[in-house]
Order: sequence, then C-alpha cells, then structure tokens
Amino acid sequence: DNDGNAPEVGTGPLNPAELAQIDELIAESGVNPKLFAGLYKVATVEDIPARMFGNAVAKLTKRINDNKAK
Repeated sequence: DNDGNAPEVGTGPLNPAELAQIDELIAESGVNPKLFAGLYKVATVEDIPARMFGNAVAKLTKRINDNKAK
C-alpha cells in the first residue's frame, strides 16, 4: 500500500474465532453455507472478508430469530 493512506481495517479473511462464530450461526440457522457465501460474492464462508463479519452475524441472527418466530 503505497498510496499514502492507511490500509482499510478488516480487508483480510475472517480470523478463526470469527469463522467459528459464523459456522455456529449457519448451523443454527439452517442456512446453506455455499448460498450464504454467495451473498458476499465469494465461493466459501472462509472467503468472506473480515470487514463483513458484523453484517454476516446480523443476517444469520435475523434468520435464526425469524425461524423461532414461526
């Protein structure tokens, strides 16, 4: 990064703790992991950018809550 700006935070992959949390939420929600990864235009959950972690958790939590409301 030589453009004079600091690198963007969270541009790398999910860390192991984040990935574990996402995997747990996927299992609990019943969401297809491949389809979920596709929401982020990546092939696998492991490829979801770290900067999208909060968004991913929010989507999965909403799905879990929606399922419980049924």
